[in-house]
Amino acid sequence: MSKVVYQLVDCTGGEAGAVELSSRVFAGPKSEVSVHSTVVWQLSKRRAGTHSALERSAMKGGGKKPFRQKGTGRARAGSSISPLWVGGAVVHGPRPRSYEKGLNKKVRAAALASVLTDLVESKRLTLVDSIGSCKGKTREGALLLRGVGCSGSTLVVLSPEELNCSLSFRNLKGVTVLPVAGLNVYDVLRNKHVVMSKAAVEAVESGLERRLNVRSEVISNVD
Repeated sequence: MSKVVYQLVDCTGGEAGAVELSSRVFAGPKSEVSVHSTVVWQLSKRRAGTHSALERSAMKGGGKKPFRQKGTGRARAGSSISPLWVGGAVVHGPRPRSYEKGLNKKVRAAALASVLTDLVESKRLTLVDSIGSCKGKTREGALLLRGVGCSGSTLVVLSPEELNCSLSFRNLKGVTVLPVAGLNVYDVLRNKHVVMSKAAVEAVESGLERRLNVRSEVISNVD
């Protein structure tokens, strides 16, 4: 499979050679429909759906007429829990429900490949030879991000071997830290920069290429 050559830097921003990226993951076809469907799916899963309003059947009181029908000068009323009154019941209010939607794995994989391709094309991706210099101090993470030129909202993706380095980034304002297994479409889109190490890129390629190959294997078996 053909590769895409991308600049690799060290923790100070200096050139550290180049790395070959999988064209299927970082230079594949972009699908806006898949990206939109995946973002809607992600945000729907985050909704708790625990909202609940008090309807008339769930409220106490209201059985006695609050005042006589005529002679008061006020509008006639038959209950103190009427939806027309302040503090009264709610008409057709929200009830607990699940907002979760279904989405095929192949669509989610295609969407992730689409946003990663856009990262490379827009030069929002910063590849670092190693993040191992960050031993857990916030100062170390701040120096690394400043050295590679990442200011503003930044997503740092760590390989399984680099998870201890998350301590250096988690207290930095505007910085989101995710393991490779947690890399998702929405967080890539909402951050200005994405920082990965060479090890993290290899893990992303390995996992995503396997997911992208599922459909082609199914089609070949059918044929």
